[in-house]
Amino acid sequence: MRLDHDKVSGALYIKLRDGEYDHTEDFSEDADVYLAVDRDGNVLGLKALSFEDLAQAIGERGGKLEVPEWIAPDISEDELSNLTPEQQDAVRLRVQGFSYDEIASQLSMSVATAYARVQRALQILQEAQSEAERGAPPDEVRTKR
Repeated sequence: MRLDHDKVSGALYIKLRDGEYDHTEDFSEDADVYLAVDRDGNVLGLKALSFEDLAQAIGERGGKLEVPEWIAPDISEDELSNLTPEQQDAVRLRVQGFSYDEIASQLSMSVATAYARVQRALQILQEAQSEAERGAPPDEVRTKR
């Protein structure tokens, strides 16, 4: 078993076994958690768009998983300034543990738009972080796309 976690987006992937991916199945009715499945129906891994979603999906099945503090994304207001106001709102809600359904409802948009907005914002944050780590001057970091 292998666990990969993206600290910026909060997404995680748990690889359970090797195999050839065939399709994805929903693991949860209310949370963004999906199973990677091979042709024979064997689960190869599990993808959750946040640790909170994984905890919710496990809770739906009667289990319990507490979200450790160290896994929560830490995004500063300075980093958020690289985003449009709409992206900032969506990311703040996601970091607070809101599901994409809840973000869509709160911001009066479709779930697909909420997902796309958060994912694009996280991509911008990751690019800015990579540029900063390489020592690029702040004015060379692309922002607000």
